[in-house]
Amino acid sequence: MKPEPELNERPFNPWRIPISLSAKSLVGDAVRSVEEFEQREGLRRRKRRAADQRQLKQTVSAVVCELAHHYATGSLSALYISRSKNAPQNRYTRSFGKTLPDILDRLAIIEWIDQEIGEKSLSDPSRSRRTAIYAGRKLRGYLEQAKLTIHDFGLDLAEEVIILRRGKEDYWDTKESIDYSDNATTRRYRKQVREINAWLARGDIDWTEGDAVNRRLKRIFSQGQFDSGGRLFGGFWQSLSKEDRSQSIFIDGESICELDYDQMAARILYGLVGAVPPEGDLYAIPGLEGHRKGIKKLFNSMLFATRRLAKFPRDTRSLFPEGMTVGTAMSLICQHHEPLRPLFFTGIEPPRVDRRLQLLRRWSHD
Repeated sequence: MKPEPELNERPFNPWRIPISLSAKSLVGDAVRSVEEFEQREGLRRRKRRAADQRQLKQTVSAVVCELAHHYATGSLSALYISRSKNAPQNRYTRSFGKTLPDILDRLAIIEWIDQEIGEKSLSDPSRSRRTAIYAGRKLRGYLEQAKLTIHDFGLDLAEEVIILRRGKEDYWDTKESIDYSDNATTRRYRKQVREINAWLARGDIDWTEGDAVNRRLKRIFSQGQFDSGGRLFGGFWQSLSKEDRSQSIFIDGESICELDYDQMAARILYGLVGAVPPEGDLYAIPGLEGHRKGIKKLFNSMLFATRRLAKFPRDTRSLFPEGMTVGTAMSLICQHHEPLRPLFFTGIEPPRVDRRLQLLRRWSHD
């Protein structure tokens, strides 16, 4: 019997690979088990071609390694996976060919995995279920006997690290990743991120509160263009507080330091418009004294938004005086930062910012 599942299942990551000898031995045993089952049941009449054999090993390896890694984290939740033979293929996906459903079924029969096959309901989409997979009895036993941990598994360097996402269409939009054509810029970005990841992978990094395994970074661009966004995501340290990072992360046995610049975003914007910022704290707005935390969040939201906000950003209403509207708060910010007014609600996309700056300079000369 498989463990009782948790509810927070997550998608299957097809890029998981074995990196230790023990993990590679695990993959070899799983592949042999599939081949022995096929021979015993008469499912194959002749030996696979070299390309098909590589495909079998790659598919079994990805499934077994991802489930082994997931189980080794202590999670009992499922991984959901698509069995569709017509799933879209792009730079973010890994193709396992049309044999994936058969291989999943065979791994399930020989108890390397447990599988709950999903179904699509055309009449009631809410009743649709995704295919869920778990570490099976044999895989769990192998992991416990060989004492494999998450450190025995890694991620294939072929995984895409430059992500382009389309613009958000509405509040519920998840801004899915979109495909793109490579050029000199994207190749340069990819080379840079992979060099950073290579350093992180071999770096002597310790985290006293857990395993410092999730180090691979991806650079995510937004609005469907490579001059919007571009921040790095994926490191385990990014979700930690400043205090936790400084107290629990060590590199080469030494504690870390973190450089921070006061009101850096606002000061950069003043530099862009060629104006001198007000003295003191730039997030101290007359009429909003004592509400710095809310001001900072609203200030940045006014930059990221492409039009005036109709309501306070999520989880910020309580950070402002009771009864104050978002329109009033934005007006107070604009009044205090009058030189930056042309930059608000531009989505801080460089082309738009440049056009606003050109208009601002033209007005200043008229």
